[in-house]
Parts: sequence; structure tokens; C-alpha cells
Amino acid sequence: MKIRLSKLSPSAKYALKGMAYLAAHSQENFCLVEDVAQSEKLPRNFLSKIFQQLAHRGLLISRRGPGGGYYLAKPAYQLHLLEIVEAVEEPRKDDKQCLLELHTCGPERRCCIHESVARAEKILADALQTTTLVDILVGG
Repeated sequence: MKIRLSKLSPSAKYALKGMAYLAAHSQENFCLVEDVAQSEKLPRNFLSKIFQQLAHRGLLISRRGPGGGYYLAKPAYQLHLLEIVEAVEEPRKDDKQCLLELHTCGPERRCCIHESVARAEKILADALQTTTLVDILVGG
């Protein structure tokens, strides 16, 4: 999946914030979506859907009922940011869309910055692939 250089989607940002919260607070117990949403100032219903996606992709464990909530499916040092982002990002139909939104930029004829942007997006994806939840918790 190609990560858009300009910005991450709200889903990706909320997923990263929510997963970082769980990494910091769920060593012993499951965490409720309400607690995560309130602490991180995120919309509860949207975060709930994001956590469901993350659980479906095997990044979170969910449990219903008393003592339930969400828990990281594997240690934070094994969860790379790219896999979290890819779990919630919708596949983009505009992968070939020009950053400058030039209609003349396409597969046969690239704009003046097309290749530079593609290289920068690759660097961003590589950085997300090599950065874990632990890294963002400790500021590394």
C-alpha cells in the first residue's frame, strides 16, 4: 500500500493514538474504548469502529462483558506503525493522482515533481515500517 505523503487519514491518526494508549495502559487489563477516546480526545464511535477493524486484522484482542475491552494482540515492540496504518486505510483509487493535481500528469507523462514525491512517499512508508509503538511511546 502506498502512503500518501501529504497526510495520514483521520482513521490512521486515531488508530495510532489509540494503539499507543493501549501500549501504555493495558499491560494487565483490557481497556474500554470510552476510556481511550476520553483520554486521547477522540470521537468514541469512530474509535470503536477503528478498534473493530484493528481486531479483525489481528492487531487487537477484544473481549465483551465485564472486564472486557481491547488489548494489544502482540507486544508493542512488535507492532510497526505501517501495519497499523494499513489495517485502517481504505485502498486509494487515486494512487496515480498528481500531488499538484495536474491533469497532464499520468503514466505516460509525469509532472516535474512526480518521481521526487514517489521517493518521499517510499521513505515515509519505510519509516513507518521500521518504527514501532514502543518507539513513539519513548519518543525515539
